Amino acid sequence: MSEIDNNYELLLLDVDGTLVESKGGALPSSRVIEAVKSAADKIDVAIITGRPFEFTKDVISSLGLTGYGVFNGGAEIIDISTGQQIHRQTMSVPVAREAASIALKYGYTVFNTMGSDEVAFTSSDEITESSDKLLIVDVPSSKSSEVVRALEAVKGTVTHPVSAWSDEDVVNITVAHEYASKQHGAEQIMQLLGHAKAQTMAIGDGHNDIPLIQAAGLGIAMGDAPSEVKEIADYVTSSLAKDGVADAIEKFILK
Repeated sequence: MSEIDNNYELLLLDVDGTLVESKGGALPSSRVIEAVKSAADKIDVAIITGRPFEFTKDVISSLGLTGYGVFNGGAEIIDISTGQQIHRQTMSVPVAREAASIALKYGYTVFNTMGSDEVAFTSSDEITESSDKLLIVDVPSSKSSEVVRALEAVKGTVTHPVSAWSDEDVVNITVAHEYASKQHGAEQIMQLLGHAKAQTMAIGDGHNDIPLIQAAGLGIAMGDAPSEVKEIADYVTSSLAKDGVADAIEKFILK
């Protein structure tokens, strides 16, 4: 656990399950918007999300954020004011094809993500250029551990279950380059903006946020996060429905 000192200069925020519900078109509550904007008046604030940039623009706009953001789980860093790509870490074609071959065996729909383009495919041979991530969608929660374990055998990659935009008991699973995690995205944002780990606060809710929470001086889990996420966090805030992000900002940044 990190020492909580309230001396933070950078706030890193996950999107799905943290700022908004895991549904297309969802926006932060008015209280969360106000809290994030107030924080951004005092310190640097950046988004770190598994979403592509294009699918995050409405959330970014609602929060009035500028500067850098991390997208596709850590594969891309983009200047959100200009859309310019600052950094990209992709999987090679052979590695992406190996992961794709494993994923396809389970019979779920698999997308290849390149920037903001997500293309479904049915054969690994359809992958002809480096990939930001693979996305296996709507995997029943009861089967997710089996699929994750199989994909973890692909060397040089990182695999995470993430929120699915569905009301069913399913998750999505992402596969990306081992250096395209939220940890690496967070560390690059710190370096770009000149902030130390001790002055960085991060909030997330999912398994792919564990590296983000561990990368920050103060790692915060949402109140409705899985137990594995809460266990590694320095602090657990309230749930999404109770505006946990706003509670954390008010406690550690605005006081």
